[in-house]
Parts: sequence; structure tokens; C-alpha cells
Amino acid sequence: MPGNLLLCLAASHPNPVQREDLVDALYGEDANADARNRFRVSMSRLRRLVPLVETEDSVSLDASQVEVDIALIKKRLAEIELEPAVETEVAMLKELLFTLRMVLFPKATSEWEMKAQAAWSQTACRTLERLGILAEEMLDYSTAADAAEAALEHYPFDTGSWERFLRAATRLGRGAEAGRRLAAAQRRAKAESWPSADSLKSLVVEREDQDSLGPVLSPGESTALERFFRRTLLQEPSLAVEILGSTSFRPEVIRSPRAVLPLLREALSLSGGSAEARERIHVRVITALSLLEADAEVLAATKLFLSQSVAPARRRIALLNASFAHATQGDLAKAIECVEEAMSLASGPHAEYDRQECRAQRATFFLMRGDLDAAELDFRESIDFLINAHREGAEKDLLSVSGNLGLCLLMQGRIEDAINALRPVVQKARWLDARDILAIHAPVLGLALARSGQHAGPLMTQGLRLAYRLSTRRVLVAAALVGQSLNALEADPKFEVLLEAWGHRRQTATALSAIDQFLYAPVLHLQPTVNRPLVDFVRETLYITSRVGGE
Repeated sequence: MPGNLLLCLAASHPNPVQREDLVDALYGEDANADARNRFRVSMSRLRRLVPLVETEDSVSLDASQVEVDIALIKKRLAEIELEPAVETEVAMLKELLFTLRMVLFPKATSEWEMKAQAAWSQTACRTLERLGILAEEMLDYSTAADAAEAALEHYPFDTGSWERFLRAATRLGRGAEAGRRLAAAQRRAKAESWPSADSLKSLVVEREDQDSLGPVLSPGESTALERFFRRTLLQEPSLAVEILGSTSFRPEVIRSPRAVLPLLREALSLSGGSAEARERIHVRVITALSLLEADAEVLAATKLFLSQSVAPARRRIALLNASFAHATQGDLAKAIECVEEAMSLASGPHAEYDRQECRAQRATFFLMRGDLDAAELDFRESIDFLINAHREGAEKDLLSVSGNLGLCLLMQGRIEDAINALRPVVQKARWLDARDILAIHAPVLGLALARSGQHAGPLMTQGLRLAYRLSTRRVLVAAALVGQSLNALEADPKFEVLLEAWGHRRQTATALSAIDQFLYAPVLHLQPTVNRPLVDFVRETLYITSRVGGE
């Protein structure tokens, strides 16, 4: 049986392979007349065994009759890349872990085998890296470790995979074992003269993993700290209040608002602690509620907080959160009043930065009110300031404001200006992995491109998928943008996607802004019924956008 020829075709399935490439792959420098005769004989035998599709120049396995494992796996991976629910994506990828760790040609010697192996390893490791990242974000360190180990089957000396394995193993209480395995890999890499040997050596030295969260804690250490804090809440409430009101705890409010909200509320119910710490905790409750889009609770908590005598800086933060809650409830006049009061409270070394933050938020409210000229003016002033600002977070703030300017320009009908504003925002956001920015501004750019006659399927797909993972409010905006884009590209001439997005939007019972009216304009007069969950609607829409080409 012409095994090598079949394997060569299978490795490229379902794509055809040029006949000359097959001859070169199988016979290399020996591709003389005799080799070509042997190739013809092998082809003749293969035709009797396997259905083929042949042209004068190329050969492929008949995809309508032949299935190849690696092609099926690649097809499955492409489907998983469209899954909007992160928990479902992780579960699907975990089912493929055994397959993803397998090496295609363990003893590859020929060039075509090595090329096929390299292509498969890149595909597998790209997927395993994504699984590892998602697993770490979900605190599923067992899966993160398994994904890293699987990647090391392909590239035994890859520093990124070793770093992830060390982090996960340490958090699972297997740090010492992981360190020994890494040291052995480093010695082997050095003996085989691999360029990454020095990088692995530095990992051996630094395996304590001093990341932005400090030293990695073992499961036992984490349990001990949990018991300590629970005991502190009961026996030393003043200390618990100071801990939750400390600067170090603030990032956890942004990272996990739903998880920390009960803790913050319990701390406020305790007696003791400094007035400053209690103020900080109250503001963090408001911030967490705002991140959870609980607008009514934001306004109630803010009203209580502002009725007290509080520091101007924390009053400003509370007003900013309240302003957005007012805006989403349709009271734009009150929203603007709050943000302008917040602007007047800016003081200290970062006063101008804080004022510009307020100005950018006011511009968003102007946009929601339909006052596009005023919005553009404020957006541009904030952008001019942020371009030269030197403060942590300024780069991301600049992207957000620039993206909102792009939406403003699109609403004005200035399509080319919108594209020019949005394209660098999306490019930089991809580089920074700024998912909250991509979730909205990638589909905004997609609509601008669609209205200029350009396809932007990947932008629509990426934005909608990320938006689903952030919040209902964001995914409905992204879905409306995608629906309009598909219609502009004649991929959805009856506005079916936009109409279903509008049905889900109507269920939220929040006020319609000028942005909403722009997004849903073609279907505002209709009253569609919703017949399936939001996630199923998003899945089908992602399947549609995946078939649209473009950037």
C-alpha cells in the first residue's frame, strides 16, 4: 500500500496537493525519471484503495467520502473558536486535551513530515495556550497545568509553557515537583545546545513566580489565610475593615465585583475601622454595583453615601458611577449634572487627568442625547490631553475615548473619518488584549467598513464573542452593530439578526438613548418576540459572521 503518499495527502486534507510537490516531498533529490514512474505506480494503487479528486496538476482525498482525523480535529477547533460561553469553550477544549498533546509524526525524518508536524504543533499549541489562559482566569489550575504539559509534548523547551506549568503546579501544591522537572528540562536543553537553555535556567532560579500578586500561595497557605480573615471578621472587625478599605484590595473590586460585594457589605455592617477605610469600602460597593450594571442599586447606595460628609475624591468617584446609572435609566440631564459636579471636585496632582476623565464621560452622555457636535468637541479635547498624559491606564483610556469618537463620527455619517479613528484603536487594543474595548469598538469598525463596502467578518466575530463574555448590555450593543453590518453587506437582507437583537433589547426595559436609536433604527417600529436564549442567538450569529471575509 502506498502509505507515504496516503499520509502526505491526509496531512493536507481537505486541501489539494500539487503533483510536483508530492513528488518532491516523497522522493526529494531523487526525483528522477525512475522516481516519477514509482509515483505513477503508487497513484495507480492508491486510486483502487481510496477515493481521490484529481486534476491535471493536483491531487486530494475526496472530502465527500473520506474523513481524516486531523482534519476533523481542526474543523472542531474552528467551531470551538466561535463558542461565546467561556465555560462551554473550556469544557469542549478539555475533551480534546488528549488529542491536542499527540505528536503527528514522532520520528519524522522527511521534510514533508516535519512541515506537517510543525503546522499541527502550531495549531495545537495555539489552542492549548488559549485553554491555559482561560483556565487560569477561572482559577482552574489543574486544567491550566494539563494544557501546559500538553504543549510541552510539542515544544519541550518552550519558556511560556513552562511558566504556565510552574504557576499552576505551585498553586496545586506541586511546586517542588515542577521545579525538579524544569531543572531536568534545562539540563537537557543545555546538553542539546538549544537556544532556550538560558531562558529555562532563569526560570529555575525564579520559579517562586513573583508576579503582580506577589508570591504564589500553596493550597494550604490559601486555606490558612482564609481562616485568618474569617476569624478577623468576628474577633477584630476594625482590622477587617482596614484590610478591605486598603489600597491593595481595590484591584479585586475591578477583577471580581460579584465575589467581593458581599464581603464589602459585611464590612460596612461591622463597627470600627477608620472613617477613611469605611468611605473607601462604601465607594467600592458603589463601584462593584456599577460594574454589575445594577443601576437602581447604584443610585440608592450613592444617595446614602452622598448624604454623609465624605472626602471630595471619593465623592467624585461616587458621582461618576451615579452619572452612568442615571444615563442608562434615561435621565441624561441628571447624568450630566452629576458628571459636571464630579469635574468640579477634581483636585491634587492628577486634577487635570480627573477632569478630562469626567469630560470624556460627559461626551458619552452628549452622544447618548444625540448632541453629536458637543460630544465630538469633548472627545477631541480629552484625546488631545491623553495623548501626552503620563499616568498608569492612560493608554487604555485613550483607546476608549478614541473609539467613542469613532462611534460619534459614524453616527454623523462620516464613514471614512470613523474608519480612520477606529482602525488604530482596534489594532492597539488587540495588541494590549484590551477585551472591553474590542468588545464594542471592533464591531463599530466592522459597521463602518461594511457601510463603505468592505467585509469585516473577523471584527464582528471577535467583538460579539468578547461582548457576550462581558455583559448583557455590551453584547446587545455588539449584536445590533453586527446586525446592521450584515445587512449592509447583503448577508442579512431582512434584518433578521438586528430584529432578534432588538427583541432581546426590549426585554431589558431600560430607556432608549440616541445611540440605541441609531443601532436599531431599521426595526424600532417592530415588536419581535424572543423565542430562544441569548446565548443561542449569539452562537448562530457568530456562525454567520464567521463566513464573512475581511479584516
